[in-house]
Amino acid sequence: MRKEDYYLIKLEETEYLMKYMWRTGYSENTIKSYTNYFNRYMHESNKEFTIEAINNYMYTLMYTKECSHTFCNQVINALKLYAKITNHPDYNRFKYYPRPRGEKSFLK
Repeated sequence: MRKEDYYLIKLEETEYLMKYMWRTGYSENTIKSYTNYFNRYMHESNKEFTIEAINNYMYTLMYTKECSHTFCNQVINALKLYAKITNHPDYNRFKYYPRPRGEKSFLK
């Protein structure tokens, strides 16, 4: 199976997140983004949803794949929303998950 096809497989958890977002009035673009980020995370972490696994994933995004801080913040938002709607036991720890600092711009 190609890597691109791997991410297209919807998980039961992804469907739950998507339905919640539709019911609560999130925009279509936000729903697509969050479900895509969540689906990627679940596939790459082997469905392990713990603070330690999230820390490892965020480290990989920021330092190995060199993703932008904005992208990383969106991933954190998607994971945090899932933790909230499922009443995950680590939600209180995850609620205050540290955000990457904003990137500095040379233009002013």
